[in-house]
Amino acid sequence: MSGGGSTGWAARVESGDAWALAPAPSGLSMVHAAGRPQHGLTALQGLDTLALEPGEWLLVTGAAGGVGGYAVELAVLRGLRVVAQAVAVAEDLLRGFGAEVFVARDSYLADSVRDIVPGGVHGVLDCANLGSRPTTRCGTAARSSRCSTTRPPPVARSGPTTWPGTPTPAVSRSCPPSPVRAA
Repeated sequence: MSGGGSTGWAARVESGDAWALAPAPSGLSMVHAAGRPQHGLTALQGLDTLALEPGEWLLVTGAAGGVGGYAVELAVLRGLRVVAQAVAVAEDLLRGFGAEVFVARDSYLADSVRDIVPGGVHGVLDCANLGSRPTTRCGTAARSSRCSTTRPPPVARSGPTTWPGTPTPAVSRSCPPSPVRAA
């Protein structure tokens, strides 16, 4: 197989339907630009998994990250009311994305969310993979166990269960039900 020239492999890779192509943002390497659609798709899958209705509350953990930022914006476009959780310096950015409420990462998440949204949010999109930590388990800030995480399922290896270390897309899946503390 030829690797170059106008008739080789590269020419076939470069050709495509115009609707499926987009220019890379200036200032980004091709590697970084290629990851952008993956972040948006992962956020979209998480929101689809939750199937929240306009006007319902959504908590997005890790909201200042690649997936979380897209999740905030896409949720607002769907008419959801967003509580964004991230580092304190990201508050203005996330409010600019449309988050109604901001919770700093160093605060106790469940109590902070329930202080703002009595009874808890309707769903959680866990982009920071906090679901396994006892103080931030999915359901503690939610009315139900409607939670979607970007963490991939474990992969069995010869030793103990481990998580893949590759940048493959994380498919959204529902979190197991968690105990919900009384408001």
